[in-house]
Amino acid sequence: MQLLRSLVGVMGLSNAEVARRARVSLASLNRYFKGDAEPRLKFVLAVAPVLGLEVREFFELAYPGSRPPSAARQKIEWLFQPVPPGKAPQSPRAEPPEGPLQRKDVEKMLEDFRHDLLRELREVLGGNQDA
Repeated sequence: MQLLRSLVGVMGLSNAEVARRARVSLASLNRYFKGDAEPRLKFVLAVAPVLGLEVREFFELAYPGSRPPSAARQKIEWLFQPVPPGKAPQSPRAEPPEGPLQRKDVEKMLEDFRHDLLRELREVLGGNQDA
């Protein structure tokens, strides 16, 4: 709440204006800002856009990334990495890297990709031969 309260002040907004724009009661906003009540997530989700922030941006400010991302987040980011136009996605059989990639890991991924690509091409072209 301290961050929200500070951002409201820096942006030059009054509590009444924030409450009106966020469609929350002024009494609730004042209680939260004073620390008299624990705010609900719904409140934060309503106020962040009033300050011109995406909700994600607010939480990145409130909880800066002082630690490296968890293994789960790294895996999720790896799984959902964008595929550049004109490029085939990586083989779903490949596992995300645990640490820095080694040459043998890259070579294995390329070999898996080539194998899958050849198999798919043969299927599309009518031959169902294994690579």
